[in-house]
Amino acid sequence: MPTPTVKLFTQQEHGHLLPAIAALHAACIVHDQTIATFLPPLENSKIQAFWEGIAKEVDLGTRFISILLNESEPGTKAKESELVGVVTLGMPFSETGPFRGFVEKLFVSPTYRGKGGARALLCHLEAEAVKRGKTLMLLDTEVGSQAEMVYPKLGYTEVGRVPRYGISPVGGLKDERFTSEVNSLSLEMASQKPVIVLIHGAFFAPIHYRNLIEPLRSQGYIVLSPPMATTGIDDSVAGKTYVDDVKRILDSLLPYLDEGREAVVVGHSQGGIAASALTEGQTVEDRKAKGLKGGIKSVIYLTALAIPKKGESLSSMLGGTPPPIYRAEGPFYVLTEYALSPKSSTIPIPEEEHIALARGLMHQSKASLEVPVQFTAADVTVPKTYIVCTEDKSLPASLQEEFAEATGCNIVRLPVTHFPFLESSDSVKKVIDVIVDVAGN
Repeated sequence: MPTPTVKLFTQQEHGHLLPAIAALHAACIVHDQTIATFLPPLENSKIQAFWEGIAKEVDLGTRFISILLNESEPGTKAKESELVGVVTLGMPFSETGPFRGFVEKLFVSPTYRGKGGARALLCHLEAEAVKRGKTLMLLDTEVGSQAEMVYPKLGYTEVGRVPRYGISPVGGLKDERFTSEVNSLSLEMASQKPVIVLIHGAFFAPIHYRNLIEPLRSQGYIVLSPPMATTGIDDSVAGKTYVDDVKRILDSLLPYLDEGREAVVVGHSQGGIAASALTEGQTVEDRKAKGLKGGIKSVIYLTALAIPKKGESLSSMLGGTPPPIYRAEGPFYVLTEYALSPKSSTIPIPEEEHIALARGLMHQSKASLEVPVQFTAADVTVPKTYIVCTEDKSLPASLQEEFAEATGCNIVRLPVTHFPFLESSDSVKKVIDVIVDVAGN
């Protein structure tokens, strides 16, 4: 007897079902005469191209698809004839609404209705939404359609109607009903996830780390990545040190800690100095001893300066001589023409991308690279992880290993360069997986 099963769509396992999903989409338009993106006469190639685009969003992490299979042989490759339902959750990037998800394209085969298929799909979708921290589910349905009757039974509440919203397959304009549901389980789980603090490196800015920030936010994490006080293009950064960076980070972080949230700090490159100093007095145990809630639970050094001894600085470790990538200019260090040239790049990205990247780089306060460190990575008392980037030409892997061993870090080695967040999606995913793993422990 066939077994109904809801599964999470992946390109590798279910890409061959896209024609069947497109056919199901078309069948529901014809059977229900409902508004669903396309109007008759329906072109299968057009609908299939639409779903191929949806599948690309899955690969980008901005959407997932739940599919309902009526399997005749569970455990074997799904057949197109076994596909009887589908629904998607859109998760477009939004810094102001990372908790929102958009329920779209719920279709159940006309031959498989009345068997709980829609409920099963939505239950699976909401469970997956929980994993991604989506606490507010939004959707719209045509007024008077069968779908309009389904969602209220599942806890969705009407928030409004828009008259003459869309063209019906039978002609004329139809009203649309907009509904929402607060995913309470997801809300609870999201509040339990630690805040991620991402501290950028010298000369860089938070925008350069968006390939890390956006996927983490799409998984329901709050990510704080303020621009450092020591990095900029005007005199405001003159004389600033890691102490000023820590103050700026705390301005963003303390409200969350005071609410009882825990935090994981990720420091990249020179940002490792501030990552260490940020923990002073702000760990979970430190704050508990003061009668305060929340706190920093762990630190991750991403090919970073995990300086082990008080009194050292990047400048002193280099013997007081700047490397060829930057030079002193008044109170700043500025990148040299060599550093800004694509020919100098060790990042495996196209030349035009390197040129665009170089235009967004900043000056760095001289003091930030010269002032001796007074709170080191060895002083950090919470669990520490060092991501050794084995292909790094800027901070050699051997030196990274020394930092990690001297400061008691757990070591994770990845075959990436100094800037894995600018590399391939595979490199980015490797780093994100480490962050999520540490955050979950």
